[in-house]
Amino acid sequence: MSDPLKAKLFLEKFYEVKELVRTVEVDADDVCYRIEVYKHYTNPKTPFVASYFVQHKVPHPASQVAGETLDSFLLDTSLPWVAERTAEEALATALSFLGDRHPKRVKKIG
Repeated sequence: MSDPLKAKLFLEKFYEVKELVRTVEVDADDVCYRIEVYKHYTNPKTPFVASYFVQHKVPHPASQVAGETLDSFLLDTSLPWVAERTAEEALATALSFLGDRHPKRVKKIG
């Protein structure tokens, strides 16, 4: 069977159809981000887009140990929209935005 996402019949039934093609996690300044790169099937003007998620630790509801947490990633809408021609360009743009927000600090020795 051929890929159903390439069939126009299915694409005309939905407002948006996208496929997750890559996930990257980045630690920056004690903040963990997850970048998800998607291939857009329904909007040829933005064939690849990226979304940012920031990690939050929430108390574990059934915790027997004080301070036990669940890790949760929540969408971060404060970063700029990413739309590029290739998945690699979308990821590079997203990484660039995070690098500008969290420049790596050099530790001083001595």
